[in-house]
Amino acid sequence: TYYEEYFTLPVSGDEVFYITKFEPIIQAGNELKVHHMVLYYCNSQSSCNTAAYAWAIGGEGMTFPANVGLEMSENFLSSVKLQ
Repeated sequence: TYYEEYFTLPVSGDEVFYITKFEPIIQAGNELKVHHMVLYYCNSQSSCNTAAYAWAIGGEGMTFPANVGLEMSENFLSSVKLQ
């Protein structure tokens, strides 16, 4: 069974922020239930086709190199889907 949840990122107006790290946090007791996670970019809840980050059992988080990040803004990335 796949579960998915949509998140609106905390940006508004001309604000621009950058995601610099992805790290899976799995609640204790759920280690055997979580096989993988995929984070998608969304234009709307019905249009989330491009994967931004993927994780599977045995994988680790990902930190971008210094001075690199994924832009969060109303004009570029303001919502995501986690599956």
